Amino acid sequence: MKRITIFVLLCIICFIAKSETRTVGVGYTFDTGLHFRLKRFEAQIIFGDVTLYGLRFYPFEKSVMISSFLNNFYAGFEADIVQSKLLDGGYVAGIFGGLDKSVFKNLHLSLDIGFYMASLKGLETVNDTGIIISTKLTYYLGGGKK
Repeated sequence: MKRITIFVLLCIICFIAKSETRTVGVGYTFDTGLHFRLKRFEAQIIFGDVTLYGLRFYPFEKSVMISSFLNNFYAGFEADIVQSKLLDGGYVAGIFGGLDKSVFKNLHLSLDIGFYMASLKGLETVNDTGIIISTKLTYYLGGGKK
């Protein structure tokens, strides 16, 4: 129940945030999570032994029509909170860029790659950096992205 409450709070932050007009999207993150997107903000939760609660910001988006499909190049920032029974907590922060492709009118497939820094606290603190590849399937409500 606590996981759902934190996810709902992140979704509310998305609604409160002011940004340029975009469409609302909900989707599945292929590493067993869910995400909710409103305008240029996205709240996400990834389940497992370690749970991530994150917020993404997309300041750069460029739409290009190739054939009859919409391709959207994007870049942004991400900040996540890490929770686990084995850890005292931690955070993940990074920058990313990727491609969003419309599979159907409202259904988009996204692939991005980013450089991230992580700090986890347990018996000792561990800091690390690395490259993360993310894939997502998003259904945009109200006719797809504009």
